[in-house]
Amino acid sequence: MAGEIILIQYEFYTLIFGWVMAVLFGFLTLASFKFTPARVFLKAWLKKAPVAWVKDRTGRGIFLVGKESDPGTIDLKGVGTVQLTEGSMVRESNSRAPVFDVFAEMGTSIPKEYAAIIQELREKGLKINKFSDYKHLVDLVADEKYASQFLEKIKDEKKKEEIRKGIEVAKKMEIKVMPFKTYKVHELAYMFPNNISPVYMDAKVTNAVNRVLKKEKTKKEFLIYAAVAVLILVIAAYMLLKLFKSPEPQVIVKTIETGVRVSQSATGNLTL
Repeated sequence: MAGEIILIQYEFYTLIFGWVMAVLFGFLTLASFKFTPARVFLKAWLKKAPVAWVKDRTGRGIFLVGKESDPGTIDLKGVGTVQLTEGSMVRESNSRAPVFDVFAEMGTSIPKEYAAIIQELREKGLKINKFSDYKHLVDLVADEKYASQFLEKIKDEKKKEEIRKGIEVAKKMEIKVMPFKTYKVHELAYMFPNNISPVYMDAKVTNAVNRVLKKEKTKKEFLIYAAVAVLILVIAAYMLLKLFKSPEPQVIVKTIETGVRVSQSATGNLTL
């Protein structure tokens, strides 16, 4: 019958197989974009942008594409500006995108040795539950003035002597981060987060202000140019109207008289 398409049996099964594979491929693609960070790394690869592995204190994390608008920092949607620190980056082998380890509440990227160092200190029996505990330990070992002021506040001589011995032990303590490096506790004074510099944040603020000022300047210049363009168009339109508008008889007579006088004067000058 007219309008009917007759398929051979193998063509029918081939068509069915093709549709099944297309649906399966579409489902797998959707699942990979939904349940894996494939979409993030694809976007980072296309835009040549960095990726941030952002974690919070609840233990949850998410991969986000960063925007490099200023040196030393990246901007993350929903997080804000993050300052980049030394040793906090690894490069993903397939997309070649730099990946930074970020803790959302600190606003900085975290070096890969930091968590291992904290864990090693805890395993040695040191009480480190928050950042102030970590900073207190490092300052006691690395800053003699801080240690002296802290010991002066302790009235119990026996407890003071115990703390003093503890500080001496901590100075000789080695923190082995396997399989990479070994650190002395006093060396931690020059590492994260004590090496975070406000220079990059100052540059971020300065550049942001400059961008706003430049945007306002561009807007003003655009308004000036637009006003000049409108003025030129109005003058041109007025001149065109004057040019194509039929002049009055008096204007024609005066124009002719002026032309006659100018021609007579020119003729007289030529005669002379």
